[in-house]
Amino acid sequence: MPPLTWAVRVLPWVAVAALGWAAAPASAAIRFDGPIQWSGWADGMRLASSTKKPVLLLLFTDSCPKCGLLGEVFRTNREIQKLAKSFVMVHVNSGTEPMEIVGRFARFGNYAPRIVFLRPDASPAAEIQSPNGAFPYYYQPSHPEYLIAAMTKARAVAGGPTASRPSKSDRRQGARPPGTVAASQGGPAQGFFVSFR
Repeated sequence: MPPLTWAVRVLPWVAVAALGWAAAPASAAIRFDGPIQWSGWADGMRLASSTKKPVLLLLFTDSCPKCGLLGEVFRTNREIQKLAKSFVMVHVNSGTEPMEIVGRFARFGNYAPRIVFLRPDASPAAEIQSPNGAFPYYYQPSHPEYLIAAMTKARAVAGGPTASRPSKSDRRQGARPPGTVAASQGGPAQGFFVSFR
């Protein structure tokens, strides 16, 4: 077969395949089904204010593989599901939500997934962190016990307006709150960071 004939016959198929690949979504949207009742930002904040429950805020993106794995943990782990009843569970897609919402939490890192616990008045309980020193608001899907421990602590610490907070001297000295450890135990997928700029 002459080279030109081969190119005429094969290149259209290559182009069709490339277009199909480019048009395919990077990943399916993270599912928030199952026994946990999730809210968006505005509804979740109203619910927290009226019920005085602390908030578990999950910041995720649809293109993040670890976000999908963490979503599966929420769908399948019965202990997390039981603890979730003590919280207003809020999910925010960092890739699609307005910057006024996403930007509020940029100081907690520009990676996904992140879980930040909030008090019922929407103030962050920043002292509640994962044992992962490099990514303190990242909870590994392979270690749900870290999330369970944080949820248990958040229920007590962030559960009301009189919750304890670290002292100013602790914050100045960078002291870690009791019950957390500085350890490097993996983090979000390398190379996957969400930019909020």
